[in-house]
Amino acid sequence: MPPRRLSLNRFALFSGIASLVGHCNAEPPNPLYQHHMNDATAVYNMTLFIIPYPKADVEKLAGYPMLRPPFPFSEEAYPLVYQFGKLVDIRQSLAQIPELMSASIIIPNVDRLKDGKTSFVRSKYTFTDQAIPSIVSWAVEGYRNEVASFNPPHEAFGASQQVYFSQLFPARMILNNVHCPASSPVGGPGLSQPIADALFMKLHSSELPQYPQSVYERLVNGPIFGDGLGCGTITTFFNYTFANPTFVLGNMTLYAGYLPETRDFINVHGLSVTVTEIQGTFPPVDCKSLAA
Repeated sequence: MPPRRLSLNRFALFSGIASLVGHCNAEPPNPLYQHHMNDATAVYNMTLFIIPYPKADVEKLAGYPMLRPPFPFSEEAYPLVYQFGKLVDIRQSLAQIPELMSASIIIPNVDRLKDGKTSFVRSKYTFTDQAIPSIVSWAVEGYRNEVASFNPPHEAFGASQQVYFSQLFPARMILNNVHCPASSPVGGPGLSQPIADALFMKLHSSELPQYPQSVYERLVNGPIFGDGLGCGTITTFFNYTFANPTFVLGNMTLYAGYLPETRDFINVHGLSVTVTEIQGTFPPVDCKSLAA
């Protein structure tokens, strides 16, 4: 069966947002907190896509040599992961954030140690809908964290007639003109162009996913680093009863500004799932200490 094509122009048809019953609204309590009170933990209702991005651009974004992914992938590209959704019940010690919209651009399979074998995840950008000073370890030293606007604003994604969507915009402030904060690389007066958008649907039961769930699990687990000198770990659990993993197929647009140029990606495969996360290393440690 040939893959279905989703029109990017469908975004123009959404005049309202309908809540998706079930997975979209999954907000279970954080089951990790009682066992990891000193670590930052959360439940994350997320969708992540594996995007084939040009090799030269990924190498430049990563800032380190790349390793070939341990699964079949285009020889002309490296995987770039775009993940987005809603964090709930974020906890560390006595601090708690009830909910936080979040999106990230991450680069897996980075040879951070330049040893030709140890794979790290490069956290390139993280976007949230609010500042998060009360749980400092969720914003590890050296990570690029930007405040942004999300559409829909309080759901993991929006839904209309079984087609789901998510849009991410630069944060905007009203100071005589609408503009982005000076720290944003895409700042400017009257800016309305989004950072990223996604239009996707559940993969039909007769269609095979391009990647098994184990690939997604591997891409978002393990040692991770940002712009700083140290590294950390984020452990993501896919095995709780509320996970409800669902393979999806969609179209992505990643816009120029944070990335080198605007690119459309048609029929990319992804996974929607509700996971739990634990950030187990704060402050950051020597990256060599995290080598397997």
